Amino acid sequence: MMTMGAVALVAIMTVSSTAQMRIRGDYGRGHYNALDITRLSDLNLTTAQIKQLSALRDDHLQNIQPLRDSMYNKSIELKGLWLEKSPDHNKIAEPQKEIQILRDKMFEKIADYRRATQSILTAQQQTTLEAYQAKRGYGFGSGRRDQGSMGRGMERKDF
Repeated sequence: MMTMGAVALVAIMTVSSTAQMRIRGDYGRGHYNALDITRLSDLNLTTAQIKQLSALRDDHLQNIQPLRDSMYNKSIELKGLWLEKSPDHNKIAEPQKEIQILRDKMFEKIADYRRATQSILTAQQQTTLEAYQAKRGYGFGSGRRDQGSMGRGMERKDF
């Protein structure tokens, strides 16, 4: 009984910590990350394309990491300001603006990454990737799995 209880407790703790990591984006997920499309077998990528896409993705992730870190730190700061007994709305506005500026920079880098990725793919591969994204729910429209976290009509930017 004690062993079963210990196993159940470990499983419960693992699930909650894993969920927290996914929420924070530590598993390569989230709005500001990049899906590793080299793992999509339907694209039929050449060895040269896989090398180019992998290098491009690694470079992209390295370039956006400082922005992600800054956004995380600003969001912690913002949360602290909101949790004060009497929040100063003027102080709150500053980190909110800074987060929006960082978010805009992030989306610019993501757009550059997407353009560079598409320049590597053939027209057929681009069509296959678009179909995959539509099936997974990335983009506009109803029936998306992540609708609750993103809101209706917002585009997911993780490619």
